[in-house]
Amino acid sequence: MKKLTGKGARFLKPFTSFALPSGSFFKHKWITVKFITVVCLILYGMFFLETRMLLNIDLLELNGASALESEAFQRNHKYIRYGLILEIAVFVFIISVSVFKPWKKSG
Repeated sequence: MKKLTGKGARFLKPFTSFALPSGSFFKHKWITVKFITVVCLILYGMFFLETRMLLNIDLLELNGASALESEAFQRNHKYIRYGLILEIAVFVFIISVSVFKPWKKSG
């Protein structure tokens, strides 16, 4: 088999590392934690926060400034605010995992 070099190898490395034990993507626990956490953050933002944001935009388009005082708008705004605080906290956790590598193999 011909050895891949250059851009082709860089492109295929993430895909082949899932299957090969020598270049396993999940060889280090801290990388696995970061990967799963980032995927969860993306899904949370896409399906929970974006839905609330779009609902508020629809309320504003339909009702104008009076929508700001509706209970649904206030509830969605509260969920967005707390959700973003949660996302920032998890993002700081991801950065700290990247810096400190708490499950790194010693030696």
